[in-house]
Amino acid sequence: MKKQFVYSSWLIAHGLKVVVFLCAIYYALFTISPVHAITCDDSRPSDQQQLEEYIADCQAKKDQSSGQAKTLSQALSILNIQIKLTEAKIAANVTQLDKLGVEITDLSSRISSIDYSLTDLTKLFIKRVKETYMYRSTFDAMIIAQTSGIGDAMRVIEYTKKVRDHDRNILITLEKSRLDFDTQKQAKEQKQQEIEALKKKLNADKAALAVQVSSKNQLLAQTKNDEDKYQQLLATANRQLQQFKNYTTSQGGSALLPNQTKCNDGWSGCYYSQRDTEWGNINLGGTGYTMKDSGCFVTSVAMMASHVGKNIKPSDIAVLPAIFTSQGELKWQPFNVDGTSISITSASKSSLDSIISSRPVIAELNGGAHFIVILRKEGDTYIVNDPYLENGYNKPLSASGHVSSDITGLRLVNFN
Repeated sequence: MKKQFVYSSWLIAHGLKVVVFLCAIYYALFTISPVHAITCDDSRPSDQQQLEEYIADCQAKKDQSSGQAKTLSQALSILNIQIKLTEAKIAANVTQLDKLGVEITDLSSRISSIDYSLTDLTKLFIKRVKETYMYRSTFDAMIIAQTSGIGDAMRVIEYTKKVRDHDRNILITLEKSRLDFDTQKQAKEQKQQEIEALKKKLNADKAALAVQVSSKNQLLAQTKNDEDKYQQLLATANRQLQQFKNYTTSQGGSALLPNQTKCNDGWSGCYYSQRDTEWGNINLGGTGYTMKDSGCFVTSVAMMASHVGKNIKPSDIAVLPAIFTSQGELKWQPFNVDGTSISITSASKSSLDSIISSRPVIAELNGGAHFIVILRKEGDTYIVNDPYLENGYNKPLSASGHVSSDITGLRLVNFN
């Protein structure tokens, strides 16, 4: 009977454990809401952590879609992702600015409080030093005159020690307050610097967003949302890129070259090579063509940017999705690179000498087979930066086998 009771108790206890375990499984399967990963396809969240996840997913989708704009829908998808990403960055920056504003207000309050305490402690300490200096000798004489016996002397010594410790504590507190004041002041200055940097980034992102929205609208206007028209534009741009590639092939190929960048050598700006190992293998956005074989125009635009103080590398332009004008010309309508709006217009060869008397200019060779930057004219010789040549900076036009009659047009680049 006793064994049966023990066995029954064991069954009950074991059964309860099973029931609890099954209930836990049921709760996990049917009552806990599954965690939803935030993606770029969702509406932009307001929660800061979710916003960071959203930005990361948009950035990943943007990176994955680079070079895939083979259809109008893909081109529009890339632009939509860029717009979502930029809008999310703007929202994140605004949130961060608000947070920094609150932190600066708090730091200002702390600094004011510490400064008040520091002033009071300084006054108190100066007063104590004066009193100690003025009455020290009189006080010592009084101690000697009034003490009667060792007991009194020990009490006086103990009192003197407490006075000294009190003064020392005031000094320690004063020094701590001074250090706290310096620390909080430095923290406030750092926050203010962060705010200024964020404001610049916010303004750059807002400018980028405006250009991205404009690019999308222009693409829709050019194609009228018609795939056939987009394919015509794409074909025209690819013919231009193929023409660039044919040029590099005719000049001996597009082998990569190391350490080609040279700045302020022969002109106020940087020389970049389309074949530099740093970016030569990057595919031009939306195409199967690379910088090393078809990037002369992009590289020339980057050189012009350096001349006006813009920190824009050829790779910064190359990774953008392809943007076409209504004539199908590659990247000549306004576009944006890291907050800088770039627009390109054409000019006739007849204005070349007049233009380079005040500024460098991009020159088209042989109807668009190649592009170079003309820096200036020395006598009858044009001095150029040729993005294809090895160390092709500050060279005469003839260095690449060209003559002035090969110049068939000009490109003027403006930066805002």
